[in-house]
Amino acid sequence: MFDSSSASNSDPVATGQLTDYTLTPRTDTDLPIPMSILYFGKNSNDETLNDFINACTTKNGTTTSTLNVRADFQLFIWGISKIYKPTVTAGKPDLQCPYKVPLS
Repeated sequence: MFDSSSASNSDPVATGQLTDYTLTPRTDTDLPIPMSILYFGKNSNDETLNDFINACTTKNGTTTSTLNVRADFQLFIWGISKIYKPTVTAGKPDLQCPYKVPLS
């Protein structure tokens, strides 16, 4: 997962993997992909780090902003993964931060 609002969004902020999952044919399915968020800012002016700070801290009980993220998926499909691994990119604007940290 990448921070879409950051100008330098080439460093992932989260990774995840879903294995041994079978999709039902011809239906829309929500995929429960567990994600691990891990990001180290380059300095105190790091744009991605500041986006997370703004979205994940609360002031007077309210959040100041949301996250604008992009997820890149690479599909490994049994039987064809050796020759073809389709990729999908999905944007998620206005994502609420899963963690709320009160400002002190």
